[in-house]
Amino acid sequence: MAAEHSPEEIGADTAERGQAPRAACDLGRLSELVGWLEEEYGPITENERAAAVAELENLDAEHERRRTLGARRDRPAAKKPLSEPIVVRKR
Repeated sequence: MAAEHSPEEIGADTAERGQAPRAACDLGRLSELVGWLEEEYGPITENERAAAVAELENLDAEHERRRTLGARRDRPAAKKPLSEPIVVRKR
């Protein structure tokens, strides 16, 4: 599998944010890893690629769900009306 973006492309895209050297290095290492894995196990199939993309989408959805849940917990709870009145008895 060939890398979809060269380190130079990544460098150009991220240079304005000051991340070009790190991104290029990371992409280079990732390309080496992909090359080694394909030598060891063969290239991935379209079905494997689709399954990986689906898994990543599921993870993204779960993270978004947790962020949303966490944001709801940070807000003050709305007061819920009592289902039954409170009865105070005198002694």
